[in-house]
Amino acid sequence: MKKGCWTPAEQGKEIGSAKSIATTANLLFGLRCTGPGNQFLDVMVDQAGMDEKLCKGATWFILVPMLPFAVELCLKALKAQGGNEFLWTHNLALLWKDLEPIEREEVRKRVEDPAWRKEDREHRNTLGITAQPRTVDEVIEAHKNDFEDWRYVTDGEKRLTKEKKNIVVEDALMVLYRIVFACAAYHEKRRGT
Repeated sequence: MKKGCWTPAEQGKEIGSAKSIATTANLLFGLRCTGPGNQFLDVMVDQAGMDEKLCKGATWFILVPMLPFAVELCLKALKAQGGNEFLWTHNLALLWKDLEPIEREEVRKRVEDPAWRKEDREHRNTLGITAQPRTVDEVIEAHKNDFEDWRYVTDGEKRLTKEKKNIVVEDALMVLYRIVFACAAYHEKRRGT
């Protein structure tokens, strides 16, 4: 498998991009979940003349590949620190396993921070998610190919009907968002910033 490497400056840019992508996805997710009359849908439906059903569906095709891609950038940047080569793949499980055990543990510890867990419980209650929260490893494994599977709407529609029916996407989005910011915080700590 092909390998890649980023300079410290490139790592910083990729981490910054990942944080921006995750923040945008989180904003879209929040707007999508605010219910009828939210400003996001109002603008798209009323001002742009778009079909409301299409707008609601289309946000999944923005959100579902967006956060896994942000996680990918962060995992590659963590691996690239110290001049290490990362795997040239979109597969999150392979990138996750390619990290050193200590790096995985540091990310896990940050994602499972009690303050974040409390906030996530509140979001889960608001969304009516009753299933037990999944671990970082479970989410990465379940969503390892989401970027490739969902980056084209037609492919995403096929996979949604076949493979993703029973997955609580909202739950995964929360964990993926946390992974991005946990990786970024760990990366910055190691850089000394």
